[in-house]
Amino acid sequence: MIKVQIIEKLFSENKIVSIVVEGHSNYAESGNDIVCAGVSSVLNVVVNHIDDTNAKIDIKNGFTSIIYEKEPSERDNFLMNCFKDYILDVEKRYNKNIRVNIKTL
Repeated sequence: MIKVQIIEKLFSENKIVSIVVEGHSNYAESGNDIVCAGVSSVLNVVVNHIDDTNAKIDIKNGFTSIIYEKEPSERDNFLMNCFKDYILDVEKRYNKNIRVNIKTL
């Protein structure tokens, strides 16, 4: 199962300061797993377009984290919120393969 942890923090508005994605969906065999492919694709788009130097990004097999030590830029927060909206939709459709936990500090 893919586990996603999203942490939001209130600055002038709620902003996402952390996304951690780990695990494998086990929806299908490697190469045919549409859940894993969808999550990986959108996560890669976010990681590749982050422009904030405050972001610490860690990528390993089956694990990705994006953590901000300071307030993220508006652009980065927009990307993170797009990921959040997408991943919540995936969870609705494939709730046996992915769990999303959102925490507000």
